[in-house]
Amino acid sequence: MKADRFPEALRYARNAGYDRALLNGCADPAELDLRAEAAVYYGQNLVYTGGPEEARAVLQNTIETVTRLNAREGLSPERGLDPGNWRRNLALGRAYNVLGYLCYLELGQYRRALRLFQAALPYFEVSDHVEELANTGQNMGIVYSLRGEGNKATARLDEALEIRQRLGLPYRIALSREAYARAYIEAGQPHRARIVGEQAYDACKELNARRGVGLTAVTVGRAYHGLAMLTTVYDDRKRLEHECRAVRLLEEARDIFANQVFEPIRSIEALLALGQCYGNLALFPGSGEGIARERQRRALACLGEAVDMARDRHPVHFVSACIEMARHHLQTQGFDQVAAWLKRAEEVIPQTYRLRAGGTADDDPDGEPVDEFWRQVGEIEMIRGHLAFDRATRDGACDSFREAASRAIPCYAWAFAQWHRFQGSTPEYRGRGGEIVARLRLGSKDDFEYVRETIFPQVELRVGRLYDLPELLEPTPLLARK
Repeated sequence: MKADRFPEALRYARNAGYDRALLNGCADPAELDLRAEAAVYYGQNLVYTGGPEEARAVLQNTIETVTRLNAREGLSPERGLDPGNWRRNLALGRAYNVLGYLCYLELGQYRRALRLFQAALPYFEVSDHVEELANTGQNMGIVYSLRGEGNKATARLDEALEIRQRLGLPYRIALSREAYARAYIEAGQPHRARIVGEQAYDACKELNARRGVGLTAVTVGRAYHGLAMLTTVYDDRKRLEHECRAVRLLEEARDIFANQVFEPIRSIEALLALGQCYGNLALFPGSGEGIARERQRRALACLGEAVDMARDRHPVHFVSACIEMARHHLQTQGFDQVAAWLKRAEEVIPQTYRLRAGGTADDDPDGEPVDEFWRQVGEIEMIRGHLAFDRATRDGACDSFREAASRAIPCYAWAFAQWHRFQGSTPEYRGRGGEIVARLRLGSKDDFEYVRETIFPQVELRVGRLYDLPELLEPTPLLARK
């Protein structure tokens, strides 16, 4: 390939004509740097447009080929700014970064993603690719937040934002703020997520950056939904305002990722959040029967669409969609449907991700572990516990409390154990205690004493540890009634 054809090839790549770029623009193996750069853009497009396996193959092949031919020359501090090394390091670093992005966003492989991001950094550092350092650092911050490592997440996000502010990059600054908002949502801080997320959303609107508008609309929509779920903070009118605002933002994001910027994973994110919002709206006090029925219909339609989109090519997101379906049917007391959707979710997850009796597990399943599966099994167990309890107390009969608790609490303990295996600690449950407490309030003081003295020891023998479950369920005036 002649060098003067490379700009044309790169234009194809950057405008999503990746196949044509590789075939027409970079067919000559001698032009390694040009092929590598176009291949990385091609791989990135495959990540965005829902081709995870193809993307992984393209990116891994690029890394192996360029690394084999480049050896360590490009990482020499004295040679990093040489034109050839500068360009090669950009391609290699971006290949590692995009592959890490694929691993966390699509495959749920968080530890592997962090290793890949770490591998990208030296290539950017030695060749002074400053914005790429910020982009990779931002991705690391998001993954740390997913793992519950808030301090590490904040440090990485701070570094990325500082670089972008220094460079004066408005769109990239907006993306940094969107990443902060995601981290705040993971940390259970929807107030902070809304504030910083709306700053990002407004900036993307002003810049007419459609993908940025879609990303920030999903995140701010999730933040407003989180605010609507704060039942002890807001009255029903304010919560309704928050939920309606969430729906408007998420519908906007849904339209963008379906009709303007095709990204299936982002569409699935928007649909799952919309399903949660519509389901919650259907339960608001004062909703007429017709309005409630329509909101339930929309909730099921959104969740069903997410299930269909994820089923064939996105197993981690398919499990998430099944879990959300189960959660929705739990709200409406469709108990058989809850069990059916939990079963569908479990069928996707290999048995090696479920802890054995005593809370033990293999060091890692075969191959690269899907860290998200550990968290999802915990979520399944949490919902299974709610299902057991709600079924036993369907008619509000308190004389069935002990039976309900004896069925539910082992599931809660397994959920905590799974989350501890996922993160090395159990921050996940700290925002979930209210779900458990709301159910155990049905018991008397004598019932609760039975839980502490009889059920907890039995469960501890089976699970191995109760973690903070006993402290979470300490009797309070709110919990144990006379």
